[in-house]
Amino acid sequence: MLNTQVDQSDSTFDVLPMSMSIEKVLTEDQSLADVRTALDKGSGSILLDAAQWLELCDVDCQSELIKLGNRLGKVVQRGKTESPIWRVESKPDKAMPSFSEQSNDAPFHTDASYYPAPMKYLIFLSITPASQGGENLILSHRRLLDSLREKENGREIISILSQSEFPFSMSPSFHVDSSKELPLEVAPVLSDDSIRFQIKAIRNGFHRKPELMSTKKVYAIEQLESHLAGFMKNRGEKLKAGQMLIVNNWRALHARKAFGNEKRLLFRASVEAELE
Repeated sequence: MLNTQVDQSDSTFDVLPMSMSIEKVLTEDQSLADVRTALDKGSGSILLDAAQWLELCDVDCQSELIKLGNRLGKVVQRGKTESPIWRVESKPDKAMPSFSEQSNDAPFHTDASYYPAPMKYLIFLSITPASQGGENLILSHRRLLDSLREKENGREIISILSQSEFPFSMSPSFHVDSSKELPLEVAPVLSDDSIRFQIKAIRNGFHRKPELMSTKKVYAIEQLESHLAGFMKNRGEKLKAGQMLIVNNWRALHARKAFGNEKRLLFRASVEAELE
């Protein structure tokens, strides 16, 4: 049986390292099934070795990444990029950089919370690690709930976040078609087996839909944000060149610590769930 447990100790990196080769995931159904088990029933995130892809040119490396994504589901275009593979790098001069395009802390969040069905998997391939900082942090849905229940007011917070509807609005920096209204989705933050959270998206949503804002919702969101800030202080893991992190975006939050090297580069793919 596949071991889906991870060492949590004083770290916030709820990720299962998997020793199988990337080629096996691409070609063997059992290896793919093991990956799915870890992502969908285990910690929600895995670490693979794809160092051999660094020997390829950028185009071929991205092509392999697309193949892997399409084994898991369907790789989708994201934002205003020309390719389904997003080159994640610091863009300090951009007018409205996303979390990933800034070099300061990127707080815990899930992606595309403003869509009815956010992408299921996020694939990060480290090409050039930061020389200083830039550690990744992953917090599983299960660990988040367990830690909230230990708080004095934790069960109240969970109740509000799971039984109330919150508006999630897209940031203008991701808007592709300015002739259309910014996407906005109304949904709970928590459910029994999933999470949908990005503090900026909720604040943008409250601004656009003030009728959905209430004192108890603001309280719960602020408590959650403060709770997550505590996990940011824990130890993370810096991806080495050639390491691949795959995160179930429905079952885990991801974050990144600040870094001091603007040459840091990741290739990233967003993967929709397979149709049932």
